[in-house]
Amino acid sequence: MSNLTERDIRIQKIEQLRQLWINPYAAKFENRQSIKDIKEKVQSLQLKSYEELQAGQTSEIFRIAWRIMTKREHWKLSFAKLRDFTGDLQIALVKDQFKIYDPSTENEVSSIDSWEFWKKLVDLWDHIWVEGYLFVTKHWELTLFVKKLYFLSKTVRPLPEKFHGLWDDKESRYRYRYLDLIVSDEQGEQREIEFLRKDKKFKEFFVGLFKGNSEEVLKKSEEKEIVNKNFWRTTEDIKELYTNWLENIKKVVKFRKDKLKEYIPEVVSKWLNLDINESKKFVENLNSEELEKFYDYMFTLFVKSNKVRDFVLDLMKEKLPAQYLAAKFRMNTKLRFIKRWEVIKFLRNYLEKHWFVEVETPVLQNKASWALAKPFITHHNAYDIDVYLRIAPETRLKRAIVWWFEKVYEFARCFRNEWVDPSHLQDFTMLEFYRTYVDYNFLMDFTEKMFKDLLKEVFGTLSLIILDREWNPVEVDFSKNWPRVTIFDLIKPYFPELEDLWKRDALGEAKELAKIKLKDYIDEEDIKEMMKLWWGNFIDFVYKKTARKKLIEPVFVINHPIELSPLARKNDENPKVVDRFQLVVNGWEIVNAYSELIDPVDQMERFIEQAKAKAAWDEEAHDIDKDYVKAMEYGMPPIAGWGSGIDRLCALFMTQENIRDVVMFPLMKPESSEDEF
Repeated sequence: MSNLTERDIRIQKIEQLRQLWINPYAAKFENRQSIKDIKEKVQSLQLKSYEELQAGQTSEIFRIAWRIMTKREHWKLSFAKLRDFTGDLQIALVKDQFKIYDPSTENEVSSIDSWEFWKKLVDLWDHIWVEGYLFVTKHWELTLFVKKLYFLSKTVRPLPEKFHGLWDDKESRYRYRYLDLIVSDEQGEQREIEFLRKDKKFKEFFVGLFKGNSEEVLKKSEEKEIVNKNFWRTTEDIKELYTNWLENIKKVVKFRKDKLKEYIPEVVSKWLNLDINESKKFVENLNSEELEKFYDYMFTLFVKSNKVRDFVLDLMKEKLPAQYLAAKFRMNTKLRFIKRWEVIKFLRNYLEKHWFVEVETPVLQNKASWALAKPFITHHNAYDIDVYLRIAPETRLKRAIVWWFEKVYEFARCFRNEWVDPSHLQDFTMLEFYRTYVDYNFLMDFTEKMFKDLLKEVFGTLSLIILDREWNPVEVDFSKNWPRVTIFDLIKPYFPELEDLWKRDALGEAKELAKIKLKDYIDEEDIKEMMKLWWGNFIDFVYKKTARKKLIEPVFVINHPIELSPLARKNDENPKVVDRFQLVVNGWEIVNAYSELIDPVDQMERFIEQAKAKAAWDEEAHDIDKDYVKAMEYGMPPIAGWGSGIDRLCALFMTQENIRDVVMFPLMKPESSEDEF
């Protein structure tokens, strides 16, 4: 018995390819067509049938290349599925009907038996280039009839057996993101759509598909969508889709009952034995308890079965766009990163249309300032000094405004040496921009319009599904006007005396009363932390422990204590607060912005107070940045500044509870078995 692993066998095939004068790792492949472009173009073509192509008739030649996802053989005919970045396409190879070509010269390698080459040397996950003609199979699948095959790259390590076991915990998906991208793109991480079970709109829609109005759902609004997707089908074919879908469900249920010996609820067993018309009436007449059991079982099939799920998702795209997007984002990792790119592209274009200039600022800094956070420290060997990794690009960007630059922005990589939780990472991408001659009220209007435009253009909807703190789906309507509420008004329902105590500077009294008022929201460790805090951090602590987590719909939180905002401008009516806002959605701070402090004397006084706090207890407080104050003394115009964490923003918009789900390669602790290859 051979002890060779599949990896060993694939490595042997590399040498076999070389013996046939085939380079197992080609240099290039030019003039290929994307699968998306092919599918769009083919709608205007008159396709040949399979029989016509076998008989030697020809049509337009198409060239595609990428990875082999599936491969199956039927005597002298073989089908495979190729996937590129834009989609999938089936290919068909018929014995004696295609040849092997060298990609470096594009000449035929006549000495090779093409059929044996395909069967024995080409494996799943290998990269190939094929040329041929398009046709449609009897099962209505668009397929490329291959005439030329070029080998591009041999994959040595196949996906692990039962690879879905890798995704039992999300840590594995973060650690092996390159596999996660393949697996989730192949058939989706099905468990990730469990959240829809609790969604009321989805439940009503899904149950309706089993009732008498189901066909109307298809005919009225989805027929156009499905015709476009399956362009080679006629309208009469489309009308059969609903019936076929129900029949497929019955087949799946019977298989799970008879072959897998799965328990089937009695209400589903009764439904199973009825014809299509009877089964629709049966579901319509179920009582609430029976309907709940029926829905619960059918939803489980929706999660587990591609045949059940794909048809429903197609219908959801138009009927339930928010739920559709949430399901796709949670199932498909690649889609999230494509959409993240589109978000960044939109924001950059939007700012540049408003005449903002992109500026790059240094990551290594002499001062750990410009945001309340603990910095990372490293050593600069050439200068023999300790330096800090950038917490934020703020004061560097504002230095650019001292002269000439009126509107600046930067997508900045920032580093904060603090905790990790679902809404925080130590290294993250921040968008900051600064605009002269406007205040924070202008930026609230600008922010609301920019994000609404982003949602319409990038996501196609102003309603999104957000997961609340208990992971229940909540549909948030971003089309409404976003309210503006002071931080003290938000705290009042939980601690109504706080604002008055703050005005009287009765911090000790406030802390003692907080132990009573917040007893349902804090524990002993929280109390220990709270007792160390000064006013600004104390008010922020109370707000985060009580009100913030309840803010699901978008809201602008305004008028923060001055101690929390050492770079923000004092409010003209109340100098104890600053002209600042935070945009909060689902308890997450999405945007932080304020009218900038441009008074250098006031700025130096605040830096001194921050330095005292840092010396006493607050490791997140600012150092004194004399160079920044010197720049201010040369004169700054009125400025308003804005910052948003791109990772957090994308996680929110894509129904993710953890921002690492929208970061391609988040930092992970090393594995204990890292040395194993």
